[in-house]
Amino acid sequence: MRVNGGRLVIGAATSGHDPKTDLRRVFHRKPSVLGSTMGSKRELLEILRFVDAGKLEPVMDRAFPLAEAAVAHESFSQRERSGKPFLVP
Repeated sequence: MRVNGGRLVIGAATSGHDPKTDLRRVFHRKPSVLGSTMGSKRELLEILRFVDAGKLEPVMDRAFPLAEAAVAHESFSQRERSGKPFLVP
């Protein structure tokens, strides 16, 4: 069944800016489009409280020295790992 006028929700799309889709299909279906890149500062602080309480554990890949920031970025952009890389100053 084809549904027109639905809602297209886009999240976690910060890793690329060139979506591969036929925009004619989007126009003809007339969805409302909702996207988000980040939450508010209040939401970030709430998440950090969950981390502090041990109720939420971020998935991290591995530590990179700050001097290897470009290597960390490349690893992340190539999706070589499942977690997030982090930099150590």
